[in-house]
Amino acid sequence: MTNQMLVEELSKIGTLHGIDLGHVPVSAKIVEDVYYPQFDLAVRSEAAEMAKHYEVFYSLEKSIRALVSETIEASENSPAWWSSKRVPNAIQAEVASRVQKELDARSIAQVFRRTRLHDFRRTVGSHQLELGHLRRDIQQQESGRKGYGKSQRTPKSDRTL
Repeated sequence: MTNQMLVEELSKIGTLHGIDLGHVPVSAKIVEDVYYPQFDLAVRSEAAEMAKHYEVFYSLEKSIRALVSETIEASENSPAWWSSKRVPNAIQAEVASRVQKELDARSIAQVFRRTRLHDFRRTVGSHQLELGHLRRDIQQQESGRKGYGKSQRTPKSDRTL
């Protein structure tokens, strides 16, 4: 039985009897207390059950990958077994396509991270129809920045009673 499974079983026993066994780190409890209550109890319970299955499937997948890799590598007597005739061309092509899609997605994300705020403003400005509401927000922020440090009065129409 893994440590995670033992911790889960101890947690169930503690909850059942209404006692804190002190086996869960404090930070995990804080995360549960702060973030988990926003989710429905039924969803959290389902997620906890799924976590056990994820551990099994993850372990199974990793073990199968290692077994296949080691077996073909040993029979081919080469670490370049993936390129051998033992792996069908269709599978090699499909995996290569997935790898390329991941690389493309990473490239787009890297470009996005390197885009300056000024570039976003110009982009929003050039697409007024689709992003008009964003353009107004940016203009409002810019006008607010220009008046930074000056006393700004709230218009009567914006005042609340």
